Amino acid sequence: MKKYIILRYDIFTIFFPQLSEKEIYGFYREKIPKLILKVFSKLKMNYLLFGNWTKRIKNIDCVIIFDTLYRTNISKYIKKKNPNCKIIFYYWNVIGEYNHWILNDSYISEIWTFDKKDSEKYHLQWNPQFYTYQVQPIKKNLKYDILFLGRDKGRANCIDEMDNSFRRLHLHSKLIVIKKESDFISYKDYLEIVSESKSLLDILAPGQTGLTLRTMEALFLEKKLITNNADIKNYSFYNKNNIFIIGEDSLDKLPTFLKKPCVKISKEIIEYYDYENWIKRFFESK
Repeated sequence: MKKYIILRYDIFTIFFPQLSEKEIYGFYREKIPKLILKVFSKLKMNYLLFGNWTKRIKNIDCVIIFDTLYRTNISKYIKKKNPNCKIIFYYWNVIGEYNHWILNDSYISEIWTFDKKDSEKYHLQWNPQFYTYQVQPIKKNLKYDILFLGRDKGRANCIDEMDNSFRRLHLHSKLIVIKKESDFISYKDYLEIVSESKSLLDILAPGQTGLTLRTMEALFLEKKLITNNADIKNYSFYNKNNIFIIGEDSLDKLPTFLKKPCVKISKEIIEYYDYENWIKRFFESK
């Protein structure tokens, strides 16, 4: 396989620290005050704040860049330092007004997306959501029937409605909508709560059809999933005993669904979504 690195802004969140440190870097140096980063970005001088990946860029064949807080001068900088370097951009969020402009970045070699609908709409290559076996399930006593922790992204009202329904069904839910940075908890602490929960609630952001991180967590950590993603039926890991589809499955049957044990999904199916195979697909497409 070619020499590659991955660039992502919030490199120390979720499961990335458990992957190979030789491959994954943050866009910028650690512990840069947001005000300074904002000023440098506005002046188009944020390249002065780039992280340690710049030391390797001349000897790299390919860079895979995630969309979070991406700036054009990152790809411009890479091409200046290594004109032969292939730049792959990966949309890990749905394409909207705030990130649509990236489609016109002339320095990017290939654009991929996690969302099947966006891949068809914008004629992009598709590589679905991924996770990693490096995160192992934690065995703890169950406290909650249903867990949600995530940003609002226009989902808060829907989640509130679901919470009312769960209460009516006498289900014990823990639903946390992140509205400000101080509300965040570490991924390690989040996994502790996941281990205490029977299922994960998955509410797609408006316009999204791609698999979410919660879907992968449920699959890899052997938790049940409650989701409004009707397209999930088209995936090989779908099993009606493990996945409850809001709007199709009767909500009154949710307590019965949660009482049944998870059906074991074959390792061959799960491995398709492992990080190592996700990486390989970028290089096997040609």
